[in-house]
Amino acid sequence: MNGVTLTDADWFNNVDDRVYEDAFNVKNSPYSATGDGVTDDHVAIQAAITDAEAAGGRVFFPLGAYNIGTVGLLCASGNGVILEGATPRFVGASLFGVEFLYSGTAEAVTFGQSGAINYRNGLNNIQIRATGGATSSASAIGLKLINSHYFSSDKAAIKDFSSGIGLQFAPAGAAMFGASSVFKEFFAHLCQIAVQSIGTSAIIKDNATTFLGGGVLQSAAPAGSIGFDLRQYSDSYRFYAIDCEGYET
Repeated sequence: MNGVTLTDADWFNNVDDRVYEDAFNVKNSPYSATGDGVTDDHVAIQAAITDAEAAGGRVFFPLGAYNIGTVGLLCASGNGVILEGATPRFVGASLFGVEFLYSGTAEAVTFGQSGAINYRNGLNNIQIRATGGATSSASAIGLKLINSHYFSSDKAAIKDFSSGIGLQFAPAGAAMFGASSVFKEFFAHLCQIAVQSIGTSAIIKDNATTFLGGGVLQSAAPAGSIGFDLRQYSDSYRFYAIDCEGYET
């Protein structure tokens, strides 16, 4: 395992009061991501995700902006893989201390694949932000979940997919669905569609997805924007203390 080695500076800059012994730190060797917002860190981060898929574990991101380029990140077959950003979220003028910068026209971050089910993956303390072509592409998606069961997210955000989709639940394959996902303090800013659930038959559906606290917010919403786009056979959504602003629904 690529464990997190803590220094005095790490305690202040990289982690709060938790030590992730199962963490694959993307800035450690052999990955060596920069987090400088300029260098393309896609290959380094994807290598850490691939190792975490094989072993089961948490991919840890110290404070920084991680340019993931145009390709996007994929966790296709791992269970228990969590992308974990360092806290605190607020760093200077930045809302999030850890941010993914995506400039492609497809999916920035994807969990799952058609014909299989992933269990207990997650995304915490990370903002996914569209840049370049991703801000104007209708096919761009911040976070896509395919057949993901028990997905969890705490204090995460998706921003600036102003022609695309922030979060998409995308079941695929017979009897596949996303079961019992939980999003706590999840934010979608300036997305054409903040949250979208798609399904085509009674056995292809999203099930028991819960949004807790915080809100799906839209400031200066793109024209015709949609807060929640829940299509046929998307059942059992629960919303608690959710604040939706500035939408045409």
